[in-house]
Amino acid sequence: MALPCAFLSAAATTSSFSSSSVSRRCRSVHQVPSLPRPPLAPPARVVGKSKRKAASTRLWMRLDRRGGCEMVMCDKAFVARRSGLPARDLRVLGPLLRRSPSILAREKAMLINLEFIRAIVTADEVLVLEPLAHEVLPFVEKLRKHFPLNSLNSLDADGVSSHVHMDNQDGKLAQHVTCLNEEEGTEHELPIEFQVLDFALEAVCSSYNSTVSDLNRHAVAVLDDLIKSVSTRNLERVRSLKSSLTCLLASVQKVRDEVVHILDDNETMAHLCITRTRKGQKEEVKSIFFQETRLCRTNSSIEKSTSICTSVPLDSDAHMLDMLLEAYFKQLDGIRNRIFLVSSFLSFLFCSLQSS
Repeated sequence: MALPCAFLSAAATTSSFSSSSVSRRCRSVHQVPSLPRPPLAPPARVVGKSKRKAASTRLWMRLDRRGGCEMVMCDKAFVARRSGLPARDLRVLGPLLRRSPSILAREKAMLINLEFIRAIVTADEVLVLEPLAHEVLPFVEKLRKHFPLNSLNSLDADGVSSHVHMDNQDGKLAQHVTCLNEEEGTEHELPIEFQVLDFALEAVCSSYNSTVSDLNRHAVAVLDDLIKSVSTRNLERVRSLKSSLTCLLASVQKVRDEVVHILDDNETMAHLCITRTRKGQKEEVKSIFFQETRLCRTNSSIEKSTSICTSVPLDSDAHMLDMLLEAYFKQLDGIRNRIFLVSSFLSFLFCSLQSS
């Protein structure tokens, strides 16, 4: 018997959105050795009731821009010192706020908390929490294949501008963001923080697409059984499927809202450009030192020169970040629409069967 809804057919279950990556054409893939073994957890010390409880340690993977990788067991205080983040910001990586997606911008680091991806990115390295979890392993492997970066001296590059090319072929979204040196015309990689954020959003969107496809196939099977027999068991299956879609929709909506929040806040977007911020600070110090050696320059000229060297690169990187987030916003919006479509039909069907 033909299914009553064409959009639940096998052809429609395929997402029109590929797990696009803005920097995919700039990536280099190479073979990497297996992950290093995690260190043994230190034995628990027996202390009296009067002594303060020791801080709990968690497994982290540290990956630097040159490809160095190691597993470390450390507490929150060590991570705070290593990344330069205040300890209060690390609370978003705890179990209580795990379901609250957030992308925090700080002076020296970016904190990513998106579903199962929890990481801290600085201008030199990436710290990934619980890297051996089965849902995190694909993200970790992509990071290790991508590092070391091809352009290790990107912090010293001058005259960088962004060029974005977007096309739509065969219903698939293709993005390409490159950085070109205006003087030499050579191609450079995206900053490390943008690349890690790209990988994280790609992993989350891929997981969402896979889950929606699985639930869609389940919906086809449930509707097929309902056509044959309207039973209490089949109605409970519809109710369970509807509940799963509602939970998934809430998760997708939270990540989408976080992306929209960053897109609407130019100040946050500028703060996420960690690499350029650090480069601007170095150039500002050099510029001030150079200007102080020339007494003929006035204070106003010093301020003008330092403001120029810090604002121009940030505008360029913020534009690249805007293009990257806009691409994933479209993907998340498409995933949300797919969930709405299936969920609304199931709600209509469930109400119709209950009233009959």
